[in-house]
Amino acid sequence: MASKKSESDKSGPFGSVLTQLDSLKRNKNKLENPFSKLGGITHPTSWYDVCVPNIMWASLITEALPRGDYLQLFRDIVKAAVDKVEKRTELFVTHNFLSVTTPEEFDAMMAPVISEPRLKEVMGALLAVEWFPDKAHWARHYEPLDKSIAYIRMIEAVGHVHPHQSEPATDLRWFKWLYFILARDQMRFPEEFRGRVDEMLNFPNKGDLESDSKRFQRYPYLASRLVSIRM
Repeated sequence: MASKKSESDKSGPFGSVLTQLDSLKRNKNKLENPFSKLGGITHPTSWYDVCVPNIMWASLITEALPRGDYLQLFRDIVKAAVDKVEKRTELFVTHNFLSVTTPEEFDAMMAPVISEPRLKEVMGALLAVEWFPDKAHWARHYEPLDKSIAYIRMIEAVGHVHPHQSEPATDLRWFKWLYFILARDQMRFPEEFRGRVDEMLNFPNKGDLESDSKRFQRYPYLASRLVSIRM
């Protein structure tokens, strides 16, 4: 029987991507492969690990909008979180974290997406599958797309961001970094870093584009590489 702690953990942001040890079947003291009951699978893979990004919703947007438009939309999302979501420091922009937002928090944070008419026939692709833990939130605002269309949209979006050094993949890492810095409020910089931080906040419109792109290609190591000083 699962402990109270493990039951509560399942409802948190990591509940959909982590498996509790006490939920796995054992043969005496040996854990059994949870895929063994399916039979014939020698090399199991996870959609989360190798296929569908945990930020699939934003991947769809990078495919649907011009770059300048989606970068501004990402900025607007972070600003909305800062201005309107009290619990913003506990949240993030990935599906697992969005799944633990209340309807009011989700709607406030995602208002720039929900109000964008060009995304009305795009975001419904998220409703074609059961995987996404925040599916209920998206279902309040979008109608499901035909599955064949939804799959094509998701395949195209994944292909768009899968190359690690592609422009949209770099942009998504920048978006994550932007939320991490501004909304989660987990990094502080000394005054002399104002110019460099301002350049990265206004990426790619200010500063050395090539240099900044290389920084964001190294995400998630960026947070540990940048100077983080509490003031």
